[in-house]
Amino acid sequence: MRNGTCQKCGESSVYTAETSLGSASEDAYRYFVSAKVPHRWRQQASTTVDYVCTNCGYFERYLTDPDVLEAITEEWQPVSGQ
Repeated sequence: MRNGTCQKCGESSVYTAETSLGSASEDAYRYFVSAKVPHRWRQQASTTVDYVCTNCGYFERYLTDPDVLEAITEEWQPVSGQ
């Protein structure tokens, strides 16, 4: 998707926009990345980059905040490549 071609249908009808997860906007959905801090949880908003194919509707979202990505590596479980 990041190269402008949809990985699902192969069309070059991919569009992108920067958004903010966890913002105080009027969006219907708000997302937060939770990171464990000693004795409590904190929620940290993250800027994202969204990609959507207008041919088939395939959608991807990428977090861009390095601090949020670091918190994820420290607190989330890695996915096994089995």
